[in-house]
Amino acid sequence: MANLTTASRDTIATLERRSREACVVYPRHPLPDGCLPDHADIGIETSGDETLLHIRRGIEFTGPEDPEIAEWVATGTRRFETFGDCVAWLRQKLGAPSQARGEPRASAGRQARPGRSAPKRPPVRRLPVEQVTELEQVEIQSKPAPTPAELGQVLSAQVLGQDAAINGLVELAAHHLAKPYPRRPASALLIGATGTGKTLAAEQLAEHLTETSGAQWSYERLDMSEFSERHSVSRLFGAPPGYIGYDDGHDLASALRNNPKTVILLDEMDKAHPQLWRSIMNLMDAGRIGGQAREIDARQAILLFTSNKDAAAVQPLADASDQRLRRFLRDHGYPPEIVGRLGRVLVFKPLSPAVTAQLIVLTVQRIVESYGLLLDRIAPDAVADLANRAPLQSGGRDVEYFIERELGGKLAEALREIPPEASGAGVRAAIDEGLEVTLHAEASPTA
Repeated sequence: MANLTTASRDTIATLERRSREACVVYPRHPLPDGCLPDHADIGIETSGDETLLHIRRGIEFTGPEDPEIAEWVATGTRRFETFGDCVAWLRQKLGAPSQARGEPRASAGRQARPGRSAPKRPPVRRLPVEQVTELEQVEIQSKPAPTPAELGQVLSAQVLGQDAAINGLVELAAHHLAKPYPRRPASALLIGATGTGKTLAAEQLAEHLTETSGAQWSYERLDMSEFSERHSVSRLFGAPPGYIGYDDGHDLASALRNNPKTVILLDEMDKAHPQLWRSIMNLMDAGRIGGQAREIDARQAILLFTSNKDAAAVQPLADASDQRLRRFLRDHGYPPEIVGRLGRVLVFKPLSPAVTAQLIVLTVQRIVESYGLLLDRIAPDAVADLANRAPLQSGGRDVEYFIERELGGKLAEALREIPPEASGAGVRAAIDEGLEVTLHAEASPTA
């Protein structure tokens, strides 16, 4: 299906049916005369009572003068009342005959109307191969996409005890970044009990994508409990131009408008109104948000959904096949149309005692470093005491706040006892039984 204008009648009928389910993309489709380059990705879909014809952004239109083509290229989308109108318009602009080439005639001996001849396609303006090469090099990332191993190494050091889920997440992200022309955003459902690292994984992914990919990635967390009412769903996508709330900077549309390369976390998705699931399907399929002054391209984004619904029931399936996990989701009330659009389903397991101890030590180390100190040692009894009293079920942030309250005052008091000449880099902290804090400065190197 390299050219929509030459498709047979049967192909067009099949395409019309498919366009009601998803956006059908034609890679490197011929464009009307005056477009540079003269080929680009176009997509066609039927949504509700209209058909949308999309074109990849970045096309330059240099004439001949045609306001319809100029507007299509500039906005990226043209709307039609019917699918047939869309195909007829594109054929007209390409100079293709209304009867598709190679398509059997409706009746033998049928003649063209007197005085009318088949329109001829205008000559195609071609771009020199040297310029094409330059354009492709600009569009493809100059820095190679990070490998799953590179991303996995840094994420596993921060999100403890979730190796299988992290491996799945970094594979999804690395494969998505490797595509110069993604058709839709990457998406995954992170499911598991509260406090197992789902939110932290999303935060760390955005941070390390910036470090490893050479591009600036943003992170946006949206609490789905704020979208539990039907009327609140529109806030997620933003109000249309001219309405109160347009471009107020507090919705999904605003985040993607500011930076298409964004990790979007839709936290606790099961708490959102069911209408939100249906509203987000087109975003997952075609990678764009309509209803704005211009449609927002979201194909480069990564959509992560979290849920702790039925977390206990899904744990036995942590190592199950992807097909079995999706069947579990459908059986437990997740919309089948959303389950089918998810790129990955990743199960986060409850933290083991050994991982809990690692989490406590890592958190203590971060807090000690925030005081300009180095952690020398922490007694096992101190780790056990913190682990027994910390709100582990509430997540990593609450654990950090708890340990900050427990140790902050003692660290500050110990710092006041260090002579000014000994303060700064090289001062080490030891935390012993009873959370007793002692500091000592490293000896200065001899001359």
